[in-house]
Amino acid sequence: MQVLRINLYPFITVILKYYRSIQKFETSSMKSQHIASHGLLAHTLYGVVAWSAMSLVTPAHANTVSQLPDCSAKSPAKSESKLLRKYVCHNESLQQKNDEMKAQYLQAQLMSNAPLKLLTLSQQQWEGFVNKCKNKSCVAQQYDQRIADLVYLTSMNQSLTQHFVRYIDGQVDPQSTMLQLQQLDRNRIKIEATQYRNPNNQDATRYAHLRSYTTADALQEITDLDSRCQYKIERQFSILKLTSDQDNCKRFAGTYKLYD
Repeated sequence: MQVLRINLYPFITVILKYYRSIQKFETSSMKSQHIASHGLLAHTLYGVVAWSAMSLVTPAHANTVSQLPDCSAKSPAKSESKLLRKYVCHNESLQQKNDEMKAQYLQAQLMSNAPLKLLTLSQQQWEGFVNKCKNKSCVAQQYDQRIADLVYLTSMNQSLTQHFVRYIDGQVDPQSTMLQLQQLDRNRIKIEATQYRNPNNQDATRYAHLRSYTTADALQEITDLDSRCQYKIERQFSILKLTSDQDNCKRFAGTYKLYD
């Protein structure tokens, strides 16, 4: 079974992208018999994708991200998180959250127009974050937060949002610092960034946030509404650089790459 899933993964990825492209056609005014027939094929293949993706992450990703626990299995998969299995499989509430997470992740893969590789990366980083939890309440809180994030990515139109991920020394920032540029209307742009800190902290210090509003003409300089930190933005193709001259405003400074 594991070998079969590994071989199917490239196929699943292609089908996910194809299914999402068909959805865009179906919601546009360009509906024809040809498109409808392709849509029928995509919906038929939905069952294949759902069967293969319900384990959330296939063994092909085992070297970078563990599977969510399968509490019905007699023994854990090699790639499963031992910590999550310890908490989840001995708690009915967490088992329900675990099942909801799997379903919501699949829903996001199929329905969200956020980049697929962003969904994978954010799931990997969430896995690393939740595995730092020291108690059950921390694990429960992290499940709730991730499910809420997936619901947002699924329900909100991401076509007008650009997602950036911070890199440090050529590697994805281990603190999972992500930045979004969202076009709210013809003139207004929302800039929002989030950074993981410690899942065991209190609510106020579990994450760090940056939030600002500006216009396309004034995007070069922004001010965080909460900290009042001032940042300069440089854009060059898919690279975004965020800098600040204020010594106490370096948390979100750095180089970000566009995930599209």
